[in-house]
Amino acid sequence: IQHYVHVPWPTPRYWQMLPSYMVEAICVSLCKADIVGFQTDQDVQSFLDCIEAFAPESKVERSTNTITTGARTCRAKTYPMSVNVEEVRAIANAPRAIEYEKSLGKSSGKQTIVRIERVEPHKNIVRGLKAYELLLKHHQELRRHVTFLALLVPSRTHIQQYRRYMDDIHAVIKQINDTYSTGDWTPIEAFIENNYAQAVAAMKIYDVLLVNTLIEGTNLIAKEGPVINLRNGVLILSKTSGAYPELASGVLAVTPTDIEDTAAAMYKAVTMDLSERENFADFLRTSIEENDLDKWLYSQLSDLATL
Repeated sequence: IQHYVHVPWPTPRYWQMLPSYMVEAICVSLCKADIVGFQTDQDVQSFLDCIEAFAPESKVERSTNTITTGARTCRAKTYPMSVNVEEVRAIANAPRAIEYEKSLGKSSGKQTIVRIERVEPHKNIVRGLKAYELLLKHHQELRRHVTFLALLVPSRTHIQQYRRYMDDIHAVIKQINDTYSTGDWTPIEAFIENNYAQAVAAMKIYDVLLVNTLIEGTNLIAKEGPVINLRNGVLILSKTSGAYPELASGVLAVTPTDIEDTAAAMYKAVTMDLSERENFADFLRTSIEENDLDKWLYSQLSDLATL
């Protein structure tokens, strides 16, 4: 039996907000699996912390990340989820994506920052837009030189907080465009729709890809973008993204709640020399190609076969 957890595993403090019988049932039940897989090493350690806190009949061995309950042994392992590289590239080279690439190219600037996300509060979209506003405020030479393409997919629109977050996003975009637009340049071009072919086209043409999420299991955009991008684009990635540990050496890392930090990363990205961009892009492509979706699945099945 193998169970995979694709979202971050909270520390015991957060689990304590739930009724104890729920938490104990979840922890005890998972210990009956032979392998429990997680996105990151931190998730594994948080899971083991919870077993120690809420499943006292189980014994945790940190050196091997194993949990023993009676005669049963459960292994906690890290399997970072990835993307199907060949499939993403096939979509990127399809006629529909190529048409969108031409269309988006007309909206982009000499340097193009791209943001692709579902509209959810933990995606931290508003802070990313405010960081771009700060970039334009402090670096007047970049105005009319940089364009921000925001491809945003409405999500959970039946929930009031999500609708309010979308309203906040619209307000920030309007404020930035009203302040900085000129006759021939609009700082932010927003596309509010669920259109994967268009999103893929945007990933092909970015100079900077912004992923400043607050917290999540992984971020597939951070892995799809680098394998189809045509400009040796720079990835700005939140340190709290599940994709960060794997991609850290090829990205500009940001603290997601720090708007000035994110603005500084944007400036570094749009002014980075070509050789450094190429080094970053080559690392990301190689890393993602070597650790694609096939390897993610194969490693799990291989561990089960070994058992």
